[in-house]
Amino acid sequence: MKVEWSRKAATVGGVLTIMMLVFVAFHANTFTGYVPYGNLMLVIAIVSALLMCIFPESTPVWLFKYVGTTAVTVTLLTVGLSLLLTTCAAFAFSKIKFRGRSLMLQINQIAIMFVATAVLIPRYMVISRLGMIDTVLAHVLPLVAMPVALFLVKQFVDQVPDSLIEAAHLDGAGELRIFWSIVMPNVKPAWLTMIIFSVQGL
Repeated sequence: MKVEWSRKAATVGGVLTIMMLVFVAFHANTFTGYVPYGNLMLVIAIVSALLMCIFPESTPVWLFKYVGTTAVTVTLLTVGLSLLLTTCAAFAFSKIKFRGRSLMLQINQIAIMFVATAVLIPRYMVISRLGMIDTVLAHVLPLVAMPVALFLVKQFVDQVPDSLIEAAHLDGAGELRIFWSIVMPNVKPAWLTMIIFSVQGL
């Protein structure tokens, strides 16, 4: 039973690994224009597929188990939490009046100017002091907050008419119902774009 599960995990992980390498290669060739890097990823993907077909028993199961479990878990958690946090914050900043909103928006705009490389060491220090080294949360939590995505989604939420929100209030809808049934469907292109940004940032 254990051997059969290992083979299934190796197969799923191998397929996901190849798909990931092909995606990275396509991204490198199409968006960055750095063709050698993309071609290298394509070669790695093709060689990995050939090795899996020729030597299925010699495939590094532990690597594919990692890709098939940990990487997928981190991706799903990061994208899900980031989508929930970003859309809720964008709705609050756009349609709810509260004290300190302008200051928080300015802080978010300042955070956009900092690239991820500039905060690697402070991020590691925070993760280390929180005791999250060698945990899934160490990969997930630093990437949940996305200032660029928050700015983007807020611009879309701003375009939702206030009269539509007021009509929903008159009909007895609460903030959660308005957010889920009115705002989210109207800003679908924004949060779909945010999902792509979130996956690329992993």
